Amino acid sequence: MRFATLGLTAATAMSFSTSTIAEVDVSASAGVASSYLFRGKDLGNGNGAIFGDITGTVGGAYASVWASSGDANGSEYDLIAGYALDAGPVSLNAGVVNYVYPSISGSDSFGDLSEVFVEVGFEMVTFSYWDNVAGDTDYEYYSLSAELGAFSAVLGYSDVEDDATYDNEDYSLDYTHLDITYAYNDNLSFTVSKIVDFEKDLNANNELSSDDYDALSTANQTAYDSLSFIDDDLLFVVSYSMPIK
Repeated sequence: MRFATLGLTAATAMSFSTSTIAEVDVSASAGVASSYLFRGKDLGNGNGAIFGDITGTVGGAYASVWASSGDANGSEYDLIAGYALDAGPVSLNAGVVNYVYPSISGSDSFGDLSEVFVEVGFEMVTFSYWDNVAGDTDYEYYSLSAELGAFSAVLGYSDVEDDATYDNEDYSLDYTHLDITYAYNDNLSFTVSKIVDFEKDLNANNELSSDDYDALSTANQTAYDSLSFIDDDLLFVVSYSMPIK
């Protein structure tokens, strides 16, 4: 998902075309990062990550597979499909992404974490909206990003609310993060990230046993981890990626 300031956008996956077959453009890339930074949080608990993707596009439509070793829960791969277009200075991108964690024994179904997203860009500024449409946890994510030369910034807001509850406990979590990235070149980038504000609301009896935790859906495990610990320390990430030709 997404190192440095990146969410899942068509542009990130379609930057390098390796072949064209019957008007289908195929691109791929691979890279490494010093940690798995996603929406202001280090999902790898300080461990580095290896990642890669492959994307096929026909006109504005695209489908992509993104995979990484860096999540604390084990391996991860994401399935993405969407449509992107440009209309003068305005860019539009909409689609769906499914996050899959094959190494989680407690995952109860494929598609436990699925988001729909819409991105609208104007010149150097982009607004993004992401909404989880599967699993028990209801969450939304908003971001406003901007680019200026080699620098880019993302201000993101995550809103998690669980009405289905785990262990009969309602919970909610809101946090805001700021990421600033310097792209040394097309391959190497440096990012600093900070959670600048957060608020969580848990009932008192929120501790789960290991068996109860394993029985949670993937979405609820992720939400529980987020609520149990918020790291608002300054994060620094070095990322290197390159096209596969």
